[in-house]
Amino acid sequence: MARCTLTPQDGGYALRSPYDSMFVAEFKAAVPGGARRWDANSKVWIIDARHVDQVADLCETFLGERPYIPALAPVNAAPQLRVIRLEYLGQCKPRDGGAITAMGYADGAWSVIAPEPVLRRWFGAEQIAPNAPVTPPTYYAVLGVPPDATPDAIKAGYRRMARQ
Repeated sequence: MARCTLTPQDGGYALRSPYDSMFVAEFKAAVPGGARRWDANSKVWIIDARHVDQVADLCETFLGERPYIPALAPVNAAPQLRVIRLEYLGQCKPRDGGAITAMGYADGAWSVIAPEPVLRRWFGAEQIAPNAPVTPPTYYAVLGVPPDATPDAIKAGYRRMARQ
């Protein structure tokens, strides 16, 4: 039985291998965070297809065998619209290649990568210069209601913030 296997999964490859701390350290150093994720249910790493040869080399170096790399099925290039429950969105940080992104935790894994420009558009901050002085928010902004909100809307905003 093979100790290290690569199988097609989720448009990439699922890497199943015995635990070796040196292998895991080199694997994490070689494969960027955006190109790998841990699937806790299956106990496998899901890696981007661009890094599969690199991972096979690591398996050979650290585990003594080079796994067979099966061909991926053609991927449907049609865009998909999915609703996800984003449980946590981290802070934007510079990543490999110069992109500034935030990682998000959804569906039980760190599977969301959000580019900073997208987040700025989403949260309405695209007009804000990065080094612009920060003005304190109004009470209306804190409650998430417009300045011309009705008393009932203000009360609902207050209750929503109190729950958070």
